[in-house]
Amino acid sequence: MNKQKLNILLLLFLFLFTCEKTKEKLPVQPPKPVYFSKSWKAEIDFVNCQYCVVYRDVFNNLVAIIYSQADVYESVSHDNGISWTPSVKILDFRDLGLPIIVQKQFLGIQTFTNVDNGGQSFLHIRTKNGWNKPLPIRDTYWGNFGAGVFAKDSTGNIYCAWTDYREGNPDVYFSSSTDNGKSWNVNVRINDDRSGQAQAMNCLLLSPGGILYAFWEDNRNPKTLYDIYFSSSRDGGKTWSDNIRINDDTTHCWQRSANAVFDQKGDIYVAWYDYRDKGIHNDLIGNIYFSKSKNSGET
Repeated sequence: MNKQKLNILLLLFLFLFTCEKTKEKLPVQPPKPVYFSKSWKAEIDFVNCQYCVVYRDVFNNLVAIIYSQADVYESVSHDNGISWTPSVKILDFRDLGLPIIVQKQFLGIQTFTNVDNGGQSFLHIRTKNGWNKPLPIRDTYWGNFGAGVFAKDSTGNIYCAWTDYREGNPDVYFSSSTDNGKSWNVNVRINDDRSGQAQAMNCLLLSPGGILYAFWEDNRNPKTLYDIYFSSSRDGGKTWSDNIRINDDTTHCWQRSANAVFDQKGDIYVAWYDYRDKGIHNDLIGNIYFSKSKNSGET
């Protein structure tokens, strides 16, 4: 055997040896099929289910929301995922259930019903005694509407804002619940524009001091297309401040999909999709733009 063939055999032997060693070090399948992607959410492989997500609830339990072909079930773990209770049916029609997360905790499931020329939405809350029987969030069945964005304070009050077509054109509406989602107060329109142009709700925040902040995309000025607007409430959503435009661009382009957070000092940080800039072909391109307020959104 010549030297070249010997070197080839040695390389082959080393390759096979390395592969075998690598194979031996592969992790074994965990005893419980729970795979956490974050500290508050995971995906879990329950038998005979289409899809399942797991959330941390307000009682620090893990709640698995399990979707079958027609129904929605839940299973609960009180020991951080080591064991799970038998699954219990909680809702019909999986496509009508939307899990709601507030401050990285599972608040409940928003469901929807459709009627002629309109519909209704509900928030199902999981309590220590099971799921509540909610009353409608909207105070009318007239007109289409979008899914709600939610906030919750330390006393248990729940706040919801959404896009609503009850007046024929999309506006931003708001309601609150003081009994853990069982019933909802009279709906309030947040946007002060009466031009009939479109407004679409994006984000609802509650400050540590109890101030509500709403952010939405607004088409009240057709010359600038959609802008990012803002309003605040210091009385739990009963009244809202004059609307303020956040983006400083006044050209004919879109600003959309705003999202906002607070820092520890209460300053507000807002980011959104913005199409004011032009690309290499002189066409408008989308970028992420940002603005900050140190005075509760006044500027």
